[in-house]
Amino acid sequence: MFNNISARIKVTAVLILTLGIFASFILFLEAITDEHDEGFLIAILVFISTLFASWLVFGFGELIENAEKTAESNERILQLLEIREQTFETNTEDKCDNQFEN
Repeated sequence: MFNNISARIKVTAVLILTLGIFASFILFLEAITDEHDEGFLIAILVFISTLFASWLVFGFGELIENAEKTAESNERILQLLEIREQTFETNTEDKCDNQFEN
């Protein structure tokens, strides 16, 4: 359920935008047939608020994706440092042993 959550959040953002555009289009068509001017304003406000909401949700998905990439990179760096530390300890022990044997 929680695998690849960043992609699911991004898809949700696109869905929010699509539904908001569809709703604002319907409100705009209704405002054309209606004689009141506030219908246009409502359609524009729905579109703008949907746009901002989808940007926020998509940005959150991007943040999660970048955090996952950073965690993977940090894990790989830790693995490489552990390998290097083990190699360094082995080389140091070999040098110490060679000094005492001479």
